[in-house]
Formats: sequence, structure tokens, C-alpha cells
Amino acid sequence: MPQVQESSFRIYINAPPEFVFDYLADPRNLGEWSPRGAKVELESAETIGLGARFHLSWVAGVGRDTPHPGVVTESQRPWHLVFVLRDEYFEDVLEVFSLKRLEGGTLLQRRVSTSMNLVHALLARILIAPLVQPLYENSLPLLKRALESRARGQRRRLA
Repeated sequence: MPQVQESSFRIYINAPPEFVFDYLADPRNLGEWSPRGAKVELESAETIGLGARFHLSWVAGVGRDTPHPGVVTESQRPWHLVFVLRDEYFEDVLEVFSLKRLEGGTLLQRRVSTSMNLVHALLARILIAPLVQPLYENSLPLLKRALESRARGQRRRLA
């Protein structure tokens, strides 16, 4: 029976949900807020949003590029975005972003989940979670900084 591993993270971003959503919906922006400096290539340069297919890679702890094909599977601007990453060792990794307007900005929740067999689930808890969990935790402050910096720049241009 598959075991589900899930983590959830929240952060407040001083930018409107539409701005946050549009940034997240373009997978090429992931490299700006990934603690491991991810590289993303779209399969088609014109396709951003629902159905967008991309290839994400970063250097894993073992010192080699780890490729992850991805696809945006749900897109409800500006409140909900889902993409799935294929992992070579585990089942698909589901990334769910939920946005809520709050005090002139956005409350962003990021939920990451995967299902795997019992052996992989045990290995993930013991060996992988201590390495991956801090990456997810550290990515949201980087995302906040990137988005708020872009939002400030946009407000200056409009002023």
C-alpha cells in the first residue's frame, strides 16, 4: 500500500495574489528562489500556465544533476496552482500552491506530497527528509524576497 509523505509551509508575501500567482505559474522563475539554484527549461517557450511542460534540474547532494520533468496540472488564477514533478527514485511529487488575499498582500501555502512504497517511505523519512525538508523551508524566504523585490520595482515604474 502506498505511503504518502506530505509537508506544508506558509509565508506572507507583500504583493497581491495575482502578482504572486503569475510569478509562480512560470516555472522558469523557480531558479530564483530554489536554494540549490534550479535550472528550468520549458518544452515550448509559448506555454506558461495550465499544461506547461518543463524540465527542472539541480545538483543533488550526491553532486550530480537530478532531472525532473514537470507539468502544470491545475491553474486557477490567482488562487490555486498545482504542478507535478517526476522523480527518478520515488513516485510523482505534487506541488500545490494556495493563495489567499490578506492585508494587502498574499498568504501563500505550499504543500508538497508524494506517495511511495513502504521501503521508499522508510528511506525517505530516515535519509532524505533531513536533507530535503530544510530546502523547502529555506525556499519560501527566498521566494518572498524575489517577489517583494519585483513588486517594489513594478510599483516604482508605475509611480
